[in-house]
Amino acid sequence: MKRFAALSPLLTPLAAIALAIALLAANPFIWVNAALASVFQAGPKEAKIERLYQDPSTADLSTGERPAEALASLASAWASHPVADRTVLIGNSQMLSIVLAPGESPVDGLRTYPDLLGEQYLPWASRREAHYRLAAGNISYMEALWYVEYLLTVPELRPSHLILQLNYESMRKLGIRDGMLGLLAHPPFLAAVTRIAASAEPHSAVFAQALARWRSAGPAAEPRKRKPSAQTAADLAETRSRAALASFAPWDSRHSVKREFLTSLYLLRVHLLRIKPTTRRPLSGATLTMSSSSLDAIARACAAHGIRLSVFNAPQNPATPLYASERDRKTYSAILDRFRQVHHVPVYDFENAIPARCWGRWIDGSDPIHFGRAGHERMAHLFLSSGILSETRHAVQ
Repeated sequence: MKRFAALSPLLTPLAAIALAIALLAANPFIWVNAALASVFQAGPKEAKIERLYQDPSTADLSTGERPAEALASLASAWASHPVADRTVLIGNSQMLSIVLAPGESPVDGLRTYPDLLGEQYLPWASRREAHYRLAAGNISYMEALWYVEYLLTVPELRPSHLILQLNYESMRKLGIRDGMLGLLAHPPFLAAVTRIAASAEPHSAVFAQALARWRSAGPAAEPRKRKPSAQTAADLAETRSRAALASFAPWDSRHSVKREFLTSLYLLRVHLLRIKPTTRRPLSGATLTMSSSSLDAIARACAAHGIRLSVFNAPQNPATPLYASERDRKTYSAILDRFRQVHHVPVYDFENAIPARCWGRWIDGSDPIHFGRAGHERMAHLFLSSGILSETRHAVQ
């Protein structure tokens, strides 16, 4: 018994290592997902492209989870190579994801429409022009305002043109994700958020909550380092175990295990609970008010700082409209009309611009938000033909 007690500090991390290696080697969630796809006759998993073209100089590759690092790098790059025109695009995952339509084949390095514009259609790589994509899945308009306020506090990042995606789904989102709180380490931005949080705007409560979360986690987020002399045998064993795992090549596959596990949860929600991305959804009164006030604040901020603002109504899959009712459709349309009239900002209507055959089909059926390769190519051409990228101030009706 005493021998076992003496060895326990070593047995625990060794057992953890053995279990971790077994999990990584087997990755049981792959088999779980394959079984669910077979039972429910799901579409091809490969339709959701995981390996897209990525360029850290033109996009936040963390998709909202670590924007502080990405924007610090961008500020340094734009300061080193000043450009006359800076275009920033803000939107949801439609800007950064590809789900293949039926008949399209998976290929590594595919480009979404912002990347197609930069690579094939526009001279954004020239010395006079630059563009950057700030897109995140399920982005809220409070988060879009959060981004805009941050850009305004960093001279090297202040855009000359902001292109904002409007869509029905984002009007229903609320809050600021934890990954964006790191931007508050920039004192001028902290002051701006503190000012908004203290205001009487409908969205101020969301900013106040985010600010409170950041302040409460500040000191606690920094782990206290122990002196080597104060470490116990168990502490040393755990530290060495972590170091061994970090140098163990298969340990890198832990991200794959996590992704497959999250996919399992998603499939169970879709097939057992019958909650799908295509489920129609209504607009909520409180969330709608906060989203609208955030959009108004973005328009006012751009006008006050001489930033040209263009907005576009994002495409929806005609086969899977998200409006819960005709009333919701009319409410959303009225929001767009009001925004155009009050702020004198062009609103480009692309809602019905991508035909049903161009939209993705994944494990749970037709995708209401993400389109395939042909859809992204059409979207890039739409940006060019509509004039949203030029000095043209007239919206497409």
